[in-house]
Amino acid sequence: MTLTKPQRQALFDLYQRNTLTFDGTFFRASEQGTITYRQFRTKVIHAWDNCAIIPWCGMWIGIEADGYTHS
Repeated sequence: MTLTKPQRQALFDLYQRNTLTFDGTFFRASEQGTITYRQFRTKVIHAWDNCAIIPWCGMWIGIEADGYTHS
């Protein structure tokens, strides 16, 4: 999926909220994060109408084409 510039910015902002590890299903906050931004970005999936979805801290986060995020 090709992300729009607002989606990429929203995804980066989400990545910077916590130091993350990946438990196989969701990204989890951790004091010693092991996930790079590039690894985080590879977990984005395409939903519908150009909405990007990513598993984050026990929930699914949707990022619309204009950068609006929602769970």
